[in-house]
Amino acid sequence: MEVSVVAAAAAAAATAVASSLRTAALAAALVSLFDGHLQQSVLATQVCGAHEGTSCEDDSTSSLLQTRVQPTEQQQQQKEEEHYQHEFGLLQQLSEMLSHGGGMSETERAAVEDRWPFNPRKPQPEEPVRDTQLPDAPGADDELWGGPSVAYSNEGYTKETFNLEDVTKAMTCPGNESGLPEDFQGIWWMDQFGASSVGKDPDYPYAMVGLGETLMSFGGAKMVKGNDATCITPVTLYHGREWAFYNNGAGMDAFNAHDSSKNTLTFCLNNDGTVQIRAKELRSNFFVGPIKIPSHLLDSLKFEDAGHDYLWQPSWLMDMKMVKQPWGWDRVTTVVDKGVHTSGNPALTMLVSLLSGLMPESHYPLLQIIDGQGQKTKYYHELEAVMADQVKNKKVPADGQYFVPVPVA
Repeated sequence: MEVSVVAAAAAAAATAVASSLRTAALAAALVSLFDGHLQQSVLATQVCGAHEGTSCEDDSTSSLLQTRVQPTEQQQQQKEEEHYQHEFGLLQQLSEMLSHGGGMSETERAAVEDRWPFNPRKPQPEEPVRDTQLPDAPGADDELWGGPSVAYSNEGYTKETFNLEDVTKAMTCPGNESGLPEDFQGIWWMDQFGASSVGKDPDYPYAMVGLGETLMSFGGAKMVKGNDATCITPVTLYHGREWAFYNNGAGMDAFNAHDSSKNTLTFCLNNDGTVQIRAKELRSNFFVGPIKIPSHLLDSLKFEDAGHDYLWQPSWLMDMKMVKQPWGWDRVTTVVDKGVHTSGNPALTMLVSLLSGLMPESHYPLLQIIDGQGQKTKYYHELEAVMADQVKNKKVPADGQYFVPVPVA
């Protein structure tokens, strides 16, 4: 049977819901929220098509396309039509809820919420333990907690391109004069695609869905006292010469994601030699991994306020660390602390359900390519070979392989 008009409407509603997700790989996680059996091929097709550069044939969701069963009798067709009607109604209601309940009365909203596992009216459990690895609260009204200033965060930017050989001109390259420890000086390669000798080493547990961000430095940050650790902050991912992207579509996608949420990192040095990475983002455009969290769910989750409508991302939800290795840093991200109990907190239950579609633990090497004295390391030359291959295969332009978003006051 052809997809009916009602099914098409259901697909449109699914697309509205899926627009809160950044990757097609979460289609299955979204499907799992429905208590019925939505035609998964419709949802998978809509999510894959909504993500530029993603092919259902290449994506893990392609298996969903094989679940569609062709009815052969009129009675079965009628039953499927009724099923579409039912699921379409649920999709409409879920989409309304994720849009802060627009168009629904309070009574209607309460009735819908009772059907789903995230009902903010139900009793809430004790809050999860708050993170202690944070810098001291700001002393000025125009500062975000952990920096930068509000004025800086609101500045526009201009895209400045460069090639690898010009990296020390395009990016900050802190040395001893910066006051930063040696392990935070220079310029670093985020090898999110496992292209380095470290990433290819069978003994290294590389596991990462790579993004279009590629080079970083701590040059715009300072060492500040924290309540439980010394922190290096701020590192802004949307402005400045500290975070570089590939000059292609993947790079622009990564930059746009960081820019929309004003993603800013703080690196706190733990006593065990690891580094705890804390992220803060705009409350109005807050993401955990690839999932945008609606404001009413943020209210239920009680994320820690970072000032000026920014919130800290809790490490029990997405724990980002750097672990020192002889070759550099192992960047480890763990999604959802299994010790956090979600029973009694429907908002948290929903969020954990969505995040379960992500890789539970990822690793990629963070490698110094320029040291604190401005000298090239062995990993610079490895990256040089990688970029030559990228240019040859037309993945990046020969002139202007990277870009940094330079602030414009």
